[in-house]
Amino acid sequence: MSVFARTRNRRRRVVSLAALAGAAALAVSACGPAITLHTMPQEEASSAQIVSAHFGKKDIQYDARIRMRVDEGRFSEVVVVDEQGNEVPGSLGKGSTVWRSAPDALDFSKKYTVAASAVDLRGVEQERTAGFRTVEPVGELVADMYPYEGGTYGVGMPITVTFNHAVSDRAAVQEALEVETSREVVGAWHWDSDTTVSYRPREYWPANTDVKVNFNLRGVESADGIYGLDNTSQAFSIGSSTVSYVDARTHTMTVRRNGEVIRTLPITTGKPGWETRSGTKVVISKERLVVMDAATLGVDEDDDEYYRLDVPYAMRLTWSGEFVHGAPWSVASQGSENVSHGCVGMSLDNAAWYYNESKIGDVVQVAGTGRAQDLGNGITVWNESWETWQAGSAL
Repeated sequence: MSVFARTRNRRRRVVSLAALAGAAALAVSACGPAITLHTMPQEEASSAQIVSAHFGKKDIQYDARIRMRVDEGRFSEVVVVDEQGNEVPGSLGKGSTVWRSAPDALDFSKKYTVAASAVDLRGVEQERTAGFRTVEPVGELVADMYPYEGGTYGVGMPITVTFNHAVSDRAAVQEALEVETSREVVGAWHWDSDTTVSYRPREYWPANTDVKVNFNLRGVESADGIYGLDNTSQAFSIGSSTVSYVDARTHTMTVRRNGEVIRTLPITTGKPGWETRSGTKVVISKERLVVMDAATLGVDEDDDEYYRLDVPYAMRLTWSGEFVHGAPWSVASQGSENVSHGCVGMSLDNAAWYYNESKIGDVVQVAGTGRAQDLGNGITVWNESWETWQAGSAL
């Protein structure tokens, strides 16, 4: 399986403290705070004297690794637990002079207690207990993705991720988004706003491609105090390639399946003043029957252009109301002139066939009109050049 958008590789926070001269010294560190333990020389004290520094620190990053080191001695025991008594896994190095916690052993919003015993070269033992707290997020960053889990979509379907909080650190969040594909794909992320980022390949998706998006957001700070708390993933599939070419000048729609023409249909597009937008569109939704009311376009009921119709086999292409649909009332004009209010109309039989052959995410390319497709009015990512699309990346 190929991976084309790699997750960020966060550097582990491990701090090594210098030895305290002439003493058995124990240094505990996690993202800055240190707990220092040392045994005084035998002639100066009859028992171990423990000195501490930097106790009680908070806002330690959850992905810190605790590192403890003994100079002029060795560990006899190290125990780190959270407030529920759950022990943090870790291990001693060779000679028992260094103890490290396991990666990803800490969690958010936790109080941890470190209990360590060290023995110096004379066999004098000392103990120390100290604590620290990991960062408590102000809020949780949650990602919502479309396409949905388990669905099969057309080759024009981009990946759109919407966040529940505005993202200040776009680069950090984008690094945490990983796209895996079963076929080789070159793609890029593009930020539409502080809460939305989309991914599209340079060209349409290869047909019959499995896609998985990994959200490696745990520990990523997207804005002040806003963290991702979990790693999740979502998978979907790209089905066969269905691309339809609408030519408003010849009044035809040519449908290609995996590159081969499977049917050419007579159609009608928007008449003067109501031209269909030229550009690359994507099927947003499929509706077996939809009520189309010209009032939604600002047309008064007493206007000659007013209509209210039950429209069969409707496939939405724009948010403003362009569809490919059945139009039995205009069959006489289909294939010869443009008489619609912006939609691509065809006979009932042709519309039923096309409806059954289509899926959300299929591509419809319209040419031959004097009106350009407006960005954002539907899924319009293919109307931007690859260079423009890449310019919207945070990396």
